[in-house]
Amino acid sequence: MKHRKLFALLACAALLLSATACGGGSGSSAAEAPAESTASAEAAEPAESSAEAPEGATAITVWEMYGPKRGMDKITEQFNESQDGVFATDVFLVSHTELMQKIQVTAASSSGLPDAVLIDMFYAPLINDLVGNVDLKPYIDADPTMSYDDFYENLRDYSMIDGKQISIHSYANNLILYYNKSLFEAAGLDPNKPPATWDELVTYAQALTTGDQLGFLCSAFYDSYYETVSWQYQVFVWQNGGEMWDENWQPAFNSPEGIEALQFMMDLIHKHGVSSTAPPENGFHQGKVAMLLDGTWMGNELEEALGDNLMAAPLPYNKAPATNTGGEHWMILPSEKAREDAAWQYISHFLSEAVVTEICANGGQVPTRKSIADSDAFQSFANEHVAIKTSMSVMDSARMRAASPNYGAASEAMSTYIQQALFNTMTAEDAVAAAAEAFAAAINQ
Repeated sequence: MKHRKLFALLACAALLLSATACGGGSGSSAAEAPAESTASAEAAEPAESSAEAPEGATAITVWEMYGPKRGMDKITEQFNESQDGVFATDVFLVSHTELMQKIQVTAASSSGLPDAVLIDMFYAPLINDLVGNVDLKPYIDADPTMSYDDFYENLRDYSMIDGKQISIHSYANNLILYYNKSLFEAAGLDPNKPPATWDELVTYAQALTTGDQLGFLCSAFYDSYYETVSWQYQVFVWQNGGEMWDENWQPAFNSPEGIEALQFMMDLIHKHGVSSTAPPENGFHQGKVAMLLDGTWMGNELEEALGDNLMAAPLPYNKAPATNTGGEHWMILPSEKAREDAAWQYISHFLSEAVVTEICANGGQVPTRKSIADSDAFQSFANEHVAIKTSMSVMDSARMRAASPNYGAASEAMSTYIQQALFNTMTAEDAVAAAAEAFAAAINQ
């Protein structure tokens, strides 16, 4: 186990150095899900509440990367004021990378770890490998405010590892197709009938490409951040009826389906000429891009830019509908039983209908509990926001990244070759073969 933890720390260090070196591309927030800040952990002091725990309360510390923009500070204050048995101190770090760096350092020193963590889902298996997360299923089963079966099964099962629920989805976000209603109408296309297949996507995009206007764009075509490229390539493979990996996380995408998926992405740029590796900055916002593959979290921003012209639909597919789901996970790190119990009480508060609805509204997220998604309050909210409504409609086709502690390193290793193909410096067949070899080497370390 010591050797396993040592490797996990080394792999984490390599992953974080590369993630810190890469930034998001222009014109999109690229997966909030995968996108990262380029700031270093030393560059910014974490923000935390300064109030002290009242006498007799169990004091816990929470590390998260949502911060005041998502109202985390206010919700933490509400939690502290709602009862007197637990007092939470909220520590806000500005990115997934900084948060993971801080966990890495404290895990290595075996002191100073937080009680609860909210971080990008793909870090959960790595954190579990470092410290051995607390099993959340007994807490969920004993919680009168929720049930285990109420969580979407495909989201819940992502972090069921070795019979232990190492973390739980807080809120989710999906990749969807945004499109500009007025540009559709100008091209003679019915905005109420968006493209549903790859063939239709090409046809629509060709009709919408004119002058300096692009018909279609996804950030994998230009974003330098490895996880954006990997994350979106996975969707195209699944949409083509392929698989990215097997049950042991060994690569399965070096297949006709995986090669065809990459070739289709390349053709959108280099054959059909409807997309670009150097698009105009914020092109979709400015009406210079007609269709955009991006995440739910972009909905609020795009509504402000396009108003009633913003429309959304499930992603077009070739053989099977698919989207890639991201989001952040709650986890409890091991400590004293009283603090672990208190940490669950805090997490339970954040998974309540009122709080989930508020955070989804602030940040363009969707619930991970079916009862909240089906509630009148959330349905009313979703019906007013095309990104949220569309994202909820594709939950059944949601797929997720490999739940391996080595996923980040494997994703980075493969993305180099996918990028080379997108820039037309490798064939799709050679790029997929090299990417699969690199993925296997990284995932199996």
